[in-house]
Amino acid sequence: MFDGNDPTRPASLPGFLSELARRISDIERSNPAARASFDDGTRTRGYIGAFVHPDDANPEHGLYLVSSAGAELLLVDDTHVRIGGTQLAFGASASAGGVNSVSVGYLSSAGGIDAVAVGETANGSGDYSVVVGSVASGAGLQSSAYGVSASAGGDYSSSYGAAASAAGTYSAAFGRLASAAGSQSLAAGHGASAAGGNSIALGEGATVSAVNRGVAVGPDTSVTGVNAVAVGYAATATATGAGAFGALSDATATNAYAVGYNITGAIANTVSVNNLEVQGATVTWNGLTLSVDGSGFVKAA
Repeated sequence: MFDGNDPTRPASLPGFLSELARRISDIERSNPAARASFDDGTRTRGYIGAFVHPDDANPEHGLYLVSSAGAELLLVDDTHVRIGGTQLAFGASASAGGVNSVSVGYLSSAGGIDAVAVGETANGSGDYSVVVGSVASGAGLQSSAYGVSASAGGDYSSSYGAAASAAGTYSAAFGRLASAAGSQSLAAGHGASAAGGNSIALGEGATVSAVNRGVAVGPDTSVTGVNAVAVGYAATATATGAGAFGALSDATATNAYAVGYNITGAIANTVSVNNLEVQGATVTWNGLTLSVDGSGFVKAA
C-alpha cells in the first residue's frame, strides 16, 4: 500500500528521490570528471579529477583548465605543472600587460611583447625585454637588465650590476654604477662611463665624455677628445686624436702623444716620452734640439 509519509519506501515520492540521489552519487564517484567538469555554455572549460590528456589523449588525473577559445591555461598532472596563459603575473599587484609576457614579484610589470620581469617593482616595458632584479627596468627593444636598479633603456642594450645603465642603442654596461649612454658604447667597472658613440670605458671611474670613438682604459682615466685614447691610472686625453699612455700621463694637443709616467703631450703632432719630443726630423730632449749628421752622430744644434 502506498504510504506517502514513509520516506524509506521506494514507492513513496521522498523515497524515490532519495534513491535517485544515491544512484547519481554513485555515478559521480565512479566518474570524477563528470562530477568535477564545468563549462561556460559553449565549451567545457576544465576538469578536476579525470580528464583526457591533451598531449597524448590518454586518461589522466589532476587539473586541466582552458580559455573560452579552447587554449590551455593550466595543466597539473602526475608528472608536471604547465601554465599556458599568454599573460602571467605572480605576486601582489604584479601585472603582465604584454602579449606572452611574464612578471614575477611585488609590483612587477611586464608590459612589452614577450617581456619578462622578475623582482620587486621590476619593469619590462620594452618588447622582448628581460629584466631581473629589484627596481630593474628594461625599456629598450630586446633589452636586458640584471641587478638591483639596473636599467637598459636603449634598444638591444644590456646592463649587468647594481644601478648599471645602458641607455645607448646596442650599448652594454657591466658593474655597479657603470653607464653606457653612447650608441654602441661599452662601460665596464665600478662607475665607468662611456657617453660617446662607439666609445669604450674600462676600469673603475674610467670616463669617456660625449665624444665619438674615445677609449679610456684604467682607473680614473679620462677622455674628452674625439678619437682620443687614455691608458693607465688617471691618464687623460683631452684633444682630438690625442693619446696618453702611462699613469698620470696627459695628452692635451691635437694628435699629441704622451708616453710614460706623469708625461704631458702639449704640442700638436708630437710624441713626448720622458721629456723627449719628436716632431718631424727634429728631436728635443731636456731643452736641447738634437739632429743626426751625415756620419750618423747625434749632435745638439
